[in-house]
Amino acid sequence: MTVPPWEQQGMSLAQAWEVFEFPPGVEPGGLRRRWLARLVDLLLLAPFVLLVLLGTDSDSTAQRVAGVCLLAVWGAYEIGSLTRSGATLGKRLLRIRVARMDTLANPGLSSAGLRWLFLVFSLGGLPRLLLTALSPHSDGDGRQRSWADQLTGTIVIRAR
Repeated sequence: MTVPPWEQQGMSLAQAWEVFEFPPGVEPGGLRRRWLARLVDLLLLAPFVLLVLLGTDSDSTAQRVAGVCLLAVWGAYEIGSLTRSGATLGKRLLRIRVARMDTLANPGLSSAGLRWLFLVFSLGGLPRLLLTALSPHSDGDGRQRSWADQLTGTIVIRAR
């Protein structure tokens, strides 16, 4: 088993986060990779969106039910992917993953669920979407953590 670089220096992971912007051996995921990964994931969901838009008539009840089903599929995809591997398909393709700051392990169900709810909340209009997309730029410690990352104690890092 390989010993992490910060342990080789006699530090815990928490100490390494205090001393370094990124502990040795941990690289940031990068904003461009994050956005491209999100685009890939949205393209994967596009067929479901088209089914909802084309498969329902103007009956508002049918559209609501289809919308709830779409949210359920999206939530299962996001939450399941993050808890299982730390990455959705888009993140895997771009070699990034979501990790807990305290252990670098995959986020748990509650963290992944809260991240997804935050993402759903951000879809409530263009201003919210832009603020959420740009939130990693406002991270004061240089780690490019989004508001969802800060809320859930996670960070997007390069996958190994």
